[in-house]
Amino acid sequence: MPHAHAETTINRPIEEVFSYVSTPQNESHWMPGASKISNVTDGPTHLGTTYDSLVHFLGRNMDFKVEVTEYDTPRAYGYRARHGRIESHRHVRFEPVEDGVMRITMDLEAEGHHHMLRMAEEVLIRAGQRHDQHGLENLRDILETHGPDHPRHDD
Repeated sequence: MPHAHAETTINRPIEEVFSYVSTPQNESHWMPGASKISNVTDGPTHLGTTYDSLVHFLGRNMDFKVEVTEYDTPRAYGYRARHGRIESHRHVRFEPVEDGVMRITMDLEAEGHHHMLRMAEEVLIRAGQRHDQHGLENLRDILETHGPDHPRHDD
């Protein structure tokens, strides 16, 4: 299965970063291309939370059906996203580095059940890795500059 990896450090408490990342409505603010988060399951995020995500990636708009598959405060968060024959799994890890600084790592595994997707796997994974790294840098800039109460695009 194709795999992309991105990571950065953020000078904020680990609990703040986990809370911000694991709130689906925030995704449209820090993740490039995520423009609309809708139909979020009521209540706080938990295993099984579902939502719809509209993402612009490589020149295309794609509607993803998302389900939270990992939720271990404040260490791990993950979800499965489906768009047609494409299924991806994102695993996010949070770890303290030193007082007030934490490391966030994001791993993306994707699989497509279409022969053209398999042929373009390497290109898609490289683009996904750049996309995720850019997202983590946005996240760092938002949280270090404005904190976790920064307004969201979908407010």
